[in-house]
Amino acid sequence: MTVEPVPTEPVPVTPPPMATPPPTAGAPIVVPPPAAPPGTPPPMMTPPAGGYAAPPPMAAPVPVGAPEKKGNGCLKAALIVGGILVVLGIGTFIALAFVVNKGVDTVNSKLDAQKKVENRTGIHSSSFNTEHPPQDDLAGDWKCTSTAGGDPQVTGTVKNNSSNPSSYSITVSFKQNGTQFDTGTGLVIQVEPGQTQSFQATGSVTPTGGFTCKIEDIERTDFKTGN
Repeated sequence: MTVEPVPTEPVPVTPPPMATPPPTAGAPIVVPPPAAPPGTPPPMMTPPAGGYAAPPPMAAPVPVGAPEKKGNGCLKAALIVGGILVVLGIGTFIALAFVVNKGVDTVNSKLDAQKKVENRTGIHSSSFNTEHPPQDDLAGDWKCTSTAGGDPQVTGTVKNNSSNPSSYSITVSFKQNGTQFDTGTGLVIQVEPGQTQSFQATGSVTPTGGFTCKIEDIERTDFKTGN
């Protein structure tokens, strides 16, 4: 009879599976869901009542080498040019207003000065030369006379007080009993500065009886720019 040798190493013993403990009285029995087969994606979450918000739109990529948009640059340039034009327009308006006002003031000043000369001498003139008014070129020696034929006439002299050669036109009126019945004009051509020359202004209506004479207007024309 053969005798088996006694093993010198312990023989592994597999313990029996542990039994599932009985559920506690009154506790709900939880049945685990069946395991998903391999490769199955996880279940999706239930969307909220309002739904998911749409993602913001993505800007389209600018292709390499594409030209940049110039709309904004043109708009800015137009606004800048418009602003400059507005500023220039306002500045021009102000400058023109200043020039016009200054010119009006100058004319008014000369008119006032000329009016004073007319009031002082009693003689009108369209000249704006208030520094050397032509009324002051008339000498105080003028006379009211008659020609050999009986026509009314004024004779006198003018002295050129300006700095340029000048010509004169002298208008006179002839009256009877305060009523004008005739006029006459005397011309003096090119009187040099500081020189004196005579004039005569003769009417064409022969009065019957006495009459009076008055120098109404004197105009001076300078041959050069100056006073």
